Amino acid sequence: KTPAAPGLRNKLALRRELRPLMRKVASRTQQILDEEKTVNQFAENRILIPQFKPAPERWLDLALVVEKSASIIIWQEIIGEFQQLNELSGAFRSVSTWNLQTNEKNEIKLFAQQNKSLGKQRSRSHKELLDSAGRRLILFVSDCTSPIWYRNQNQNQNHNIYNILKQWSNSSPLAIVQLFPEKLWTRTAM
Repeated sequence: KTPAAPGLRNKLALRRELRPLMRKVASRTQQILDEEKTVNQFAENRILIPQFKPAPERWLDLALVVEKSASIIIWQEIIGEFQQLNELSGAFRSVSTWNLQTNEKNEIKLFAQQNKSLGKQRSRSHKELLDSAGRRLILFVSDCTSPIWYRNQNQNQNHNIYNILKQWSNSSPLAIVQLFPEKLWTRTAM
């Protein structure tokens, strides 16, 4: 067997672009010993009481949402490499991958990407990705050519991709990762 050519051409440049997202903020749940304050407090009061401060942690979680459509099959290798790049970059507290697809009733369903051997899984609400703290980055991977992009924008929120994207963007940073090169975007719903 010969190795396939990588789908992502310049992974190093993509990793460099993720650096600004590596910012650290004070944790709301984890604490670490503040050595300087502890020593100062002991020097002043002669009582050793450990002083704590919030632990630093990565700023964002990443939710990678991949639209599952008939045309997405040709992009599977690139999407897999993109997912792996994000998981290994160290830029995010956690990386979760989700699949978005439609059922027979044309309802948009969201599934947590898990091991395929687990069998049929239940769909999740798109509201599960809402983050009131604004510390979840949602990257929506799509070629924007499936029927959900061409539906009436006034439909019920569970049937309309535009309403779902609007809700996500109101609570968290959101970006659409368009799989086509920019010169072909006019041929999509984008």
